Amino acid sequence: MLTVIHVPGGMGSELIDAKGRRVWGRVRSFLRPPSRTLMLPDGGALRPGGVVTRVRAIPRLWEVSLYHKWLLRLADAGFRYGAFAYDWRRPMEETAEALEAFIASIDGDVALVSHSQGGLAILRALQRGAITPRVRCALLVGLPMPGSFWAYRCMFTGLRPVRIGGSISPEAMRSFRSAWDQVPPSATMVDLDRDETYTVDLHSRGPWYPFEGPLEEVRRAHEALRTPLPDGVPVHALSSTGFPTPCGFVMRKGKVAFPSQRECRRRGWPLYHDGDASVPPLPEGPHPLGMTVHRLHALHRYAFNDAGVQEKLLALLREHIG
Repeated sequence: MLTVIHVPGGMGSELIDAKGRRVWGRVRSFLRPPSRTLMLPDGGALRPGGVVTRVRAIPRLWEVSLYHKWLLRLADAGFRYGAFAYDWRRPMEETAEALEAFIASIDGDVALVSHSQGGLAILRALQRGAITPRVRCALLVGLPMPGSFWAYRCMFTGLRPVRIGGSISPEAMRSFRSAWDQVPPSATMVDLDRDETYTVDLHSRGPWYPFEGPLEEVRRAHEALRTPLPDGVPVHALSSTGFPTPCGFVMRKGKVAFPSQRECRRRGWPLYHDGDASVPPLPEGPHPLGMTVHRLHALHRYAFNDAGVQEKLLALLREHIG
């Protein structure tokens, strides 16, 4: 029997401490993120629990659906499904290994559906080859390839999981190897001190890094992602479009700054382009690695709530597995 495996994006899996308590995944953790507890390496004892499908502060009045609607739709369509939870702070390669072990524990073939960071784990697992004979198709929504400038930005500003809550601190974000793995190779920098605009290498040291980072490991991770995908496994990337995406930053008095869209437009800075608010879109059509890219109009964070995304995913599943 075939199983559709859902692989969530970053922050989409619960993290459990040694006493079985949910450190990440409760409503409180989204509203007041426990940055110190999450920070690596001291927070390394946490383990993944289940997948966070929705955040419910006040049922029916204030709740955020992440994957709940999609999984209900998947069940209504008659598909047998499971979910792969993982420690979203860990390196991409480590998550790929965990996904391989998870698939090995399941009987029969699988179809893989991912969101954002989860797509990187699927991509690497397919490139490594161990799961290839078991995978009928892989559908990667919002794949952050070749990287997400948002990950770089969050190392300076922190990351707010929900609009009305607090943020995971910049220090915690910089301790997550997964954030580093998603830093793109390059970005546009407007140097106000020299009145120049040029492209900088984000995988190398420079004034844009006032802190230390595993740049050598990051370069190796991105090189690994250039490995061609195996023949015989249909891989589809669903990439959002039509929303402004940050693709650069400003240096003011030797310090990194992230201007607003309004300021960029007013001053003519080329720091935003068509995207999905978090991940730059991939060109539509065949991809050099061997996957097919589809362009959709959907917000990255809530893509699985979009009816158009759900319809496209179900159509691709029916095409490849019946």
